[in-house]
Amino acid sequence: MEKSTYNIIPQEYDKYKEGVDGKTCNLLLIGESNNFRFISDFSDIESHPEINRWIGFAIKSLPMYDWRSFVKDDYCLEFSYIGTDNVGSMWIELTNKQLNKKVYKKCLNLSTDEKKFCLNLGEYKNRIDDWESIDEICFVFFPEECIGYKGTAIIMDLVIKKDK
Repeated sequence: MEKSTYNIIPQEYDKYKEGVDGKTCNLLLIGESNNFRFISDFSDIESHPEINRWIGFAIKSLPMYDWRSFVKDDYCLEFSYIGTDNVGSMWIELTNKQLNKKVYKKCLNLSTDEKKFCLNLGEYKNRIDDWESIDEICFVFFPEECIGYKGTAIIMDLVIKKDK
């Protein structure tokens, strides 16, 4: 690998949704950096647990498509995050859009206390082929988990870096 740290700046991203108004969540870039925020308003959403609904953003401007070198060389996907108001959770997903495959998925509990997320990619060496084609890092909100709430989730210093 050429560098020890790769900043992930959301220069290219898609908003996607199912069963929810696109106005309920927006991505706001904080300058030309790897810091950004999601502004969500689910205050007018009604509960429909029988319907699978979500809204999210797929960041496509990744340092490379094939992440196997990151896995082999023990890199970490890392960022800090914090929530405001009362939206309690969001999900992170690493996907291969062409195959409609989620390689990694985790719920992040939001609070006003800053938290750190660190995914040690080296732990996936036994499933290295899954990491051959990662083309999106997705941040997803499920309205059923956030009904009646609004708030902001802030992502800071989104990077892939060499684990020390």
